[in-house]
Amino acid sequence: MSKPGQLTAMISSTAADLPEHRREVEKACLREGIFPIGMENLAARAAAAMPPSPPPRRLTR
Repeated sequence: MSKPGQLTAMISSTAADLPEHRREVEKACLREGIFPIGMENLAARAAAAMPPSPPPRRLTR
């Protein structure tokens, strides 16, 4: 867990996406004193979800 005032970095891809790149980014963050936060460590919140996009409109000429 990060400390108050500590810099953090959000690693936004899921754990299954580019795992070797994620490990390198996490290591780089820690080397620089930045606390990495993986997206998989955050809870899903229904209240923050965006509504689905409307279906595409049919284009006519």
